[in-house]
Amino acid sequence: MRSIVVSCLALLVLTACQTTGEFDAGSRSSHTVLVMSEDAEPGSISRTNNVTRRVINEISGQISEYGFSVFDEAALTFNSPKQKTTRRRDSDLIDLARSITRPRIETIVLFTVYSESRIHPHTRKLRVRVSGRLLDAQSGRHLGHFEVSDLDTIHPRCGGRCYAETVGKIAQSLGRKVADVLAQKLDVRFAGSTRKPDNDGLVRGLSLTFKNFGVVEMQDIEGYLRIFSGYRSHRLVTSFHRQREIWYESSIKHAKLGRNLDRMFSELGMQARIAFEGNQYTIRQIRIPAQARRKAPGYKW
Repeated sequence: MRSIVVSCLALLVLTACQTTGEFDAGSRSSHTVLVMSEDAEPGSISRTNNVTRRVINEISGQISEYGFSVFDEAALTFNSPKQKTTRRRDSDLIDLARSITRPRIETIVLFTVYSESRIHPHTRKLRVRVSGRLLDAQSGRHLGHFEVSDLDTIHPRCGGRCYAETVGKIAQSLGRKVADVLAQKLDVRFAGSTRKPDNDGLVRGLSLTFKNFGVVEMQDIEGYLRIFSGYRSHRLVTSFHRQREIWYESSIKHAKLGRNLDRMFSELGMQARIAFEGNQYTIRQIRIPAQARRKAPGYKW
C-alpha cells in the first residue's frame, strides 16, 4: 500500500513538473500582442500615413523575433467603426483592443511618431521621434516605455515624396530600437530557463557595409565583430575611400546583432545610423565625437 501511495505522489510531482515546463515553453508563443498607432497628440504622424505603417511592420517584426504572437490591428478589427477613424485617444485604442476576443489580446504596444523640420538659409534640419509603451490590455497596467529621436540634415528643397521617404527611413530605424527595448521589457516577464538564445545555431552570411569610417576605426570595429556571439568568420569584400564591405558569417540573430552594434559604437565613442534589409546591413557614421572610449566589461557580447 505504501509503495502505491509513494508511486502516486511521484506521478503527481512528475505531472506537475511537466505541466510547468510546457507552460513556460509556450508562454511566449501563446502571449498575444497587438501593435497600435496612437496619433491623437498634436504634431504626431497620422496612423494612415505610410511612415506609420513602416514603423508598425518594424515593431511587429522585432517583437515576433522574441517569440511572441503579434497580430495586425487592421486584420482583427476591419469590421469595427473605430478602424476607419484617425487621431484616436489611448482610451479608444484600449477599448478596441479589449473588444477583440479571437484571440484575446494580452499586451498592447502603443507608439507615436513625431516629425518636425526647420529650414535654414542653406540647409534643413529634420528631427524624428518615436515613442512607445507597453500596456496590459485587460488591466491597463503600465508595463514600460521607451523613446528615441534622431536629428538629420537634408536638402532645403527636399519635399513631397523625398521628405516622406526620408522621414520613413529614419522612423523605421528608430522604431526598430524602440521595439527591441520594449520586447526586452516584455521578455523579462517570461524570464527563465526557456529564454530564447541569441543565436539559433544556423550560420548565415551577412553583408555589412561601413560608410564614412577611417582605417583605424575599422580596425577597432573588426576587433569587436570577432567577439560577437555566434561569430564564425569575416572577410573584406570591397574597399573604397572611407567605405568597406565585410562578408560576416555568424549564427547571431538580427535583434542581438543590432544591440551589439549600438553598444559597440557607444563604447568606441561613435555615432552611426544602422539600416538593414534582408541580410544586408548599411552602417553610416554620422558624427565623429572627440570623446574618450567607454568600456563595459560586464556586457555579454
